[in-house]
This record gives sequence, C-alpha cells and structure tokens, in this order.
Amino acid sequence: MKLAAFIFLVAMIGACGGEAKPATPSVTAAPSSMIQSTVAPTLDVAATVTAAVTMTIPVNTPPPSIASPRPTATTESTAHPSSPLPTASPRPAVMPEPTAHPSPVEGSLTDVILLKLVEPSTARYIIREQLARLDLPNDAIGQTSDVSGMIRFDASGEILQDSVFTVNVSSLTSDEARRDRYLKSRALESDQYPTVKFAINEVKGLPWPLPTSGAHTFDLIGDLTIKEVTKPVIWRTVVEFASDKIVGNASVTITFEEFDMRKPRFAFIISVAEEFKLELNFSGRILTTTQ
Repeated sequence: MKLAAFIFLVAMIGACGGEAKPATPSVTAAPSSMIQSTVAPTLDVAATVTAAVTMTIPVNTPPPSIASPRPTATTESTAHPSSPLPTASPRPAVMPEPTAHPSPVEGSLTDVILLKLVEPSTARYIIREQLARLDLPNDAIGQTSDVSGMIRFDASGEILQDSVFTVNVSSLTSDEARRDRYLKSRALESDQYPTVKFAINEVKGLPWPLPTSGAHTFDLIGDLTIKEVTKPVIWRTVVEFASDKIVGNASVTITFEEFDMRKPRFAFIISVAEEFKLELNFSGRILTTTQ
C-alpha cells in the first residue's frame, strides 16, 4: 500500500510543476520498471507454483501405473528359464535304440566258409583186372585233372547247399586206349553224361572251427550221381591243413552193377573185378565269404 501511495504522489507532483519533470522521469522510470519487473516475477512465481502444483498431481499419479508393468517384465523373465526343459526331453532317444537295434542283426548276411578245390586236383578210377599177357592181376588206372567244386559251411559248421564236387569223365585216360574208349562209350556213356557229380550232405569227424594245421581224417557223406543213377556214398577223407591251404585224398568203393555200368570185355582182358575204387587227390583253399 505504501508503494502505491508513493507512486500516486509522484504522479501528482509531475502534473503540478514543470521544473520537477527532468528529475522525476529518471526517478519515476526506474522504480516503475522495477515495480513491473517485481510484480511480473510475482505473477510468474504464482503461475509457476500453480503449474508446479498442476504438474505435481499428474506426475505423482503415474508411478503406480509405471510400477505395474514391472511385475510383467519379471514374469516374462521367469517364463523363459522353463523353456530349456523341453530340450531335455529328446535325451531318452539319445541313441540307445540304434545300439540295441535287432533288425540289422536279423537282416545281416551270414558268414560262409568255403573249402574250394584248386589245381592241382585229380580224379581217378582204380579197377582190378587180369590181363592175358600177365600172370598176376594188376590195377587199371584212368584219371583226369578236370575237377572242380567246393564244400560250403555255415558259421556253425553245417553243410550248405551247392556243396558239390564235379568230375569231367569224358577226359579220363589210362595206359590202354581201347579200355578208355570202352569205358567212355559203354560204361559211362560220357557223350550223353559227360560229368559225374558228388553232392555233399554231411561232414562227419571234422573238427570245427576248421583246423589250421595237422592231418585230420573224416567222412564226406553224400549222393554220387553217375549217368542217371544216384546213390548215397561215404568218401573216407584225409586232409592236411596248413593255414588257409589244404591237401587231401578222398576215396570210395562202388560196383559196376549198382550204377548200371557195363564191365569192360576184351580178348586181352581175362577178368575185371566187380568192385572198383574212385579216388580224389585234391588241393584246396579255405575262404570266408557271405551269402
């Protein structure tokens, strides 16, 4: 109030006299601008305070809303650790199944042991006969090296199919050409039946697994086919084993009659025995393969 009275007084003095004007304006102007600046800040302060009050109320209100999302962030971070757990679930399938696979075993190929004939191998017949020019009986021997075949064993030593020895009898020769011609044309009929076959069904007395050294005696049991006649026979066999190589001899005694063969009849031959021997001197290799 004093300030307002002072301002009014100064204004009245300025209206009454001209001499006081020079000093009055400078004195009056300064306080006037100061007053305005003083009043203005007061208004500004009020406005600021009002604004501050206005701003304070909304500013204080959001914190609760800001605080509420934070739990959500925490929940998300807690949710993530549980996701690795599914990765642990494949572990039961961690290849125990391939290891314990029965199917490859059931479908796997079986080992086969082959006893295969190789050169030199020779098949021969030995017939006891009495020649007219000799006082005593002698042995007529005819032979061929045209021999092939094998014995096939499974992993337990049992004989498999296709265990066969084959002899080409059309190539048999002896020391007497007339005998050879007769045996081929009349006894064996080799033009029509060029081969004699022995199908092996069983090996009796042979150690298993096959030995790698020493001499061993055993029986080859099977079916001998000459022309159209097949008979069961047993070949007595002796084999010398040396690592994967073998050398052996097998023999069997048969008759002309049982295989429907004619005995040789010539003027120079007095007699021929009913029985005769078949022999097989062979070399072989032991091989392992699969079927």
